[in-house]
Amino acid sequence: MRSIPLARFFVFFLLAFYAPGSLTAQTNTVPFQLKQVDGSPTVAPYNFHPARLLPEINWTADWIWLNPEDYPAYQRTKTTWLGPENRNSPYRVFFRKELNWKPGTSPVYLYCTADVRFRLYINGILAAEGPVNTGGDYDDTKAPDYWYYSIYDISAHLKSGTNSIAFEVFSYALEWSEITSTYGGLLAEIKSGDQTILRTDASWQAMLDTSLQKKGDWLEWQAGIEPEAWSQPGFNASTWKRAAVQQGLSNTRLFRSNIPELMQAPIQPLTPMPERFLADSSFLLDFERNRVARIQCSFIANEGDTIEIIPFEKKDYVASPSRAIRIIAKKGINKYRSPNLSAFRYLKVRVASKMPVNFTTFEALFTSYPLVYRGSFSCSDPFYTRLWSIARYTTQLCMGDMFYDSPMHQEPNACTGDYFIESLNAWYAFGDAWLTRQNLVQTAQMMEKNQYRMFHTSYSLIWVQMLHQYIQYTGDASILTELLPHAHQLMLLFRSYLNKDYLVANAPNYMFMDWIKIDRFNAHHPPAMIGTGYMTAFYFKALQDLAWLHEWGSKKSVASAYLSRASWYKQLADSIQNGIEARLWDPGRKLYRDGIPGMTAVSPSFWLPADTSIITYSAHFNTLAVLYGITQPGRMESLMRYVVTQQDYELQPYFMSYVLAAMSKLNKTDEGLALVDRWKNGIDTSTYTLKENWQDLSATGYRGDYSHAWGGSPLLFCSVNLLGITSYSPGYAQIAIKPYDGNKIEWANGAVPVGENELVQVNWKKNGASSKWEYQLPPGRTAVIRMPESWRSKKIRINGKKVSYQSSLAYPVPKLLIEVE
Repeated sequence: MRSIPLARFFVFFLLAFYAPGSLTAQTNTVPFQLKQVDGSPTVAPYNFHPARLLPEINWTADWIWLNPEDYPAYQRTKTTWLGPENRNSPYRVFFRKELNWKPGTSPVYLYCTADVRFRLYINGILAAEGPVNTGGDYDDTKAPDYWYYSIYDISAHLKSGTNSIAFEVFSYALEWSEITSTYGGLLAEIKSGDQTILRTDASWQAMLDTSLQKKGDWLEWQAGIEPEAWSQPGFNASTWKRAAVQQGLSNTRLFRSNIPELMQAPIQPLTPMPERFLADSSFLLDFERNRVARIQCSFIANEGDTIEIIPFEKKDYVASPSRAIRIIAKKGINKYRSPNLSAFRYLKVRVASKMPVNFTTFEALFTSYPLVYRGSFSCSDPFYTRLWSIARYTTQLCMGDMFYDSPMHQEPNACTGDYFIESLNAWYAFGDAWLTRQNLVQTAQMMEKNQYRMFHTSYSLIWVQMLHQYIQYTGDASILTELLPHAHQLMLLFRSYLNKDYLVANAPNYMFMDWIKIDRFNAHHPPAMIGTGYMTAFYFKALQDLAWLHEWGSKKSVASAYLSRASWYKQLADSIQNGIEARLWDPGRKLYRDGIPGMTAVSPSFWLPADTSIITYSAHFNTLAVLYGITQPGRMESLMRYVVTQQDYELQPYFMSYVLAAMSKLNKTDEGLALVDRWKNGIDTSTYTLKENWQDLSATGYRGDYSHAWGGSPLLFCSVNLLGITSYSPGYAQIAIKPYDGNKIEWANGAVPVGENELVQVNWKKNGASSKWEYQLPPGRTAVIRMPESWRSKKIRINGKKVSYQSSLAYPVPKLLIEVE
């Protein structure tokens, strides 16, 4: 693998400050140093915690926009599903204000946000990009009345005397995930100590700009239209209009972002970019593996020269470029930096010119959530070691200011089925919980806005599982005060979908199951007769998780946790389990049928095909019956045998995460590893990433992408089953250790994050008939050893002392040496 040049491997972030009271307060920009691990940009360990962020402020700034008297047709914004259809073509608004500043002892902080997105320039230098994604749903047509902002330390950008503060605000979405209030706006306030030294108001200057527009699959910039040096100090803005207060946003509720700003690292192609392009020529740049990056270049050209930059994930797959760029040059120096992220390994650069074009810089700015590679894994099988690394890298590509289903798609915040899997990997690979926490909160806000309905109906229930796992990893009871009331409203909604048999037979749709066909139906949105059991199982699991959360939260004195609700959830879950047994268990087939034709009372629609007379026995529902304990213990192995041997369809990477989890539940590690072998067709060696589906074209006709982290469940499976580390009690106060006792693996080692900058180190090896496991735990933790059944007849020594077999044994020590023969 080619190394990223270390000389280019530093991005300078602004320093946090030392506040009174011996506490270090933080902005969203955190100091960290970039490094390279396994061919990927990452960061050295750094300290960040939402509790240390500067407190939210009482805003005195106004939302501002173009004056409606001067620009009556340019007041509204447009994203994929929101905004007026008859709005003018995409436009930007430039804002300027000068700040006279004298350096003092207090740092200078900028609180800001914009609708739809912004770039901030201080004295002509790019200083920030934002805001973080507020979060919406697929086909979400209801605008939010809330918005997110970030806090930046801008002290290092300011100089003594006159400073130019300039914003570039986009009125349109560049990604599916972006949402809007449908009104353009900029909100900014600069504070030093207790004093506000600048705020947005009607005194700012504003200008309409149409030089950068989306045109089909292209983002086109006409460099000659944009005013030159408009963000620089001393720019003559005398022809600009005064801004106006944007009344459409006056009641917007504001929330501080609780995640760090993104990391960026310049990456060079394997073959350097030619400095001089001949007229009408092209060049292919190879970045070694798939990257998520902004593209930045500068070049000297003639007026009207055209530069096209076309990103591709695969060299031999050119049907769907990722965010192509077209630059119509001005005469002289042209500087471009893409405002959005592209997913690519290859960049095809085409030049159309009568004269040669000279490039002075061309680079990809790798961009992701700032991740420390805290977790690790390797074992005697090199394929599993490599797959773990690929799953980690793909997960990183899918982590920005939100989780992505993939950097190619960048679908909305409500793709919780993807993000649940990614959040599990984010913990085991990076030890990060803050992006998960923000996603949980934003999803709850989005559900409340939409009366708790989500486009992918099953994903709303998976959100509860994501919350439950977050508590297991962090022990963060504070989040429950806010989220348990939302979860209860969701449970009430699904209670309305139950029929008299306590089955979810009346849901508006049954999305999402899988990218396959069951019988002749697309399992992306199956009819009720196929989706009923599947959706009912998710509801059952959500009720169980919430009962546990209310019981645990009550012990932690969480204000919104009620034992009475826990009891109600348990009783309802029991009724659902009985209904499944009575109506969906087929004693002849010894399988669970998916549903009963004609049971639903909901009229068919595009996303809910009409029932027919068929009966199906999906691997999906039968897997969930095992995983969630719906079925009887004696049936579990035979049900999973059916799941992995049925030949009607091939389960795709997304749902395989549930199959692997069921194998973990049954302690079938070697059988699960045999299923992980399917990923030999699920990774793409040319991109070093995970494919969305096993095949490039699924049975439903859907063509997936090549950086899809929902297929990353082998990372979790290997860390849980081969390293053997899980949370025994919330926050890893007690750490469960389950030694591997299979036959496929001879040794394994690695690390599992168990808290902020805390790890469990694992190293074990077989040596003939004997095996030895070594564990290093953080101080103050208790290890709970779960002994495999196969140890009943073996000699066991723990820390040098003989121990008789016990199914569970606690050790409050930081080091463990387990020897078995």
